Amino acid sequence: MRSKSKAYIVLQENISSEEEAALKQAVKDALPVVFPSRAFVAELGRNLVAEARQRQDTEQQRHQVARTVGIVGGGVLSVVGGFAIWFFMQRHQKHNNGVNIDGPVRAASPVAVRAGQM
Repeated sequence: MRSKSKAYIVLQENISSEEEAALKQAVKDALPVVFPSRAFVAELGRNLVAEARQRQDTEQQRHQVARTVGIVGGGVLSVVGGFAIWFFMQRHQKHNNGVNIDGPVRAASPVAVRAGQM
């Protein structure tokens, strides 16, 4: 587990429960328990709250931008869609105005029109 100089601890992927217990004890012996000061804990708490508040503000701004883009984009798509429908309806009406629904259109000969026979 420990080398002969006692400066290093050899870590392995597969260790037995005895070796694991010895490793835990070696770490406990090498690293003394240190408790943070009250000032550090208080400052850490304030910093965490400030960071959470900043992230929440950023997320709200991002949400507001996405909402505005969605509303504007939806409005633009509605206008474009309405214009496209109007355009195709106008085109369809112009196309249908020249078609005789009752039967085929007979072309009048220029001679018959001049003579008044038609």
